[in-house]
Amino acid sequence: MSGLMSNLIWIGKENSNRGINTDVSISMNKNGENKVQTHFRFRNNCFLRFTKSNCVEFAVTGARIYFKESNKKNGYQLTCRSKDGKACSFKTGKDLSKNIGDYELLWDGNEKLNYIEFSKKIIF
Repeated sequence: MSGLMSNLIWIGKENSNRGINTDVSISMNKNGENKVQTHFRFRNNCFLRFTKSNCVEFAVTGARIYFKESNKKNGYQLTCRSKDGKACSFKTGKDLSKNIGDYELLWDGNEKLNYIEFSKKIIF
């Protein structure tokens, strides 16, 4: 192969789940013709660090997203599709397309909150 085809990186079953060991993934999903949603996925039970109720709120700063426990009235309900509950997620209309990627869930001792830091995006 030559030209553009020689630069392709083929994805198969073996390497399609590269982010499975990361704590938090942000992706975008199309919802209808002109709507997109930000999708947060929490793996490895990391959501248990900030919620026992499976309801969450988040705050976006210039460099971080903070997470805290909430209630059903104010928060997003986490959906857990795996039987063991290790992977849970929620969707929001907030556009975070500039921050798509995988992150480690960190702890801010000053704010007493868990967060992800945009500058610490995990590169595979």
